[in-house]
Amino acid sequence: MSARSQVVLFLDDNPARHAFMDQQYPDDTVIHVYDLDSFRSALSEHDKFDLVSLDHDLNDFTEETGFSSRLWNGEEATGLDACGYMMGFKEKLPEEIVVHSSCPDGAGEMMNFLLSKGIKARWKMFPVA
Repeated sequence: MSARSQVVLFLDDNPARHAFMDQQYPDDTVIHVYDLDSFRSALSEHDKFDLVSLDHDLNDFTEETGFSSRLWNGEEATGLDACGYMMGFKEKLPEEIVVHSSCPDGAGEMMNFLLSKGIKARWKMFPVA
């Protein structure tokens, strides 16, 4: 009997990081989202996630890739906004959320927010720039 495939929700605007995730989880379902709108849709469309990994800065690659640079609540959307939105979907979340941002201040804000809501969180900087 084989192990069940994991469902991984990965939020990042950097295409190289998405490619790396595919290499790290070749036998799992990686749901790739590049912006907050796609993140919100993925949370609504899927039943449960085994891993959620979040970046903080979400518009760094917008001009190069052509991704939407929509504002969220009048400001640039960040992983902190994603954390707030996730609170409406706690039953779908894994036991621990991974923050992979290389922005220490942003990662700290995300970690503090998640921990304040009773969500276990771990900061694991991503190895791909």
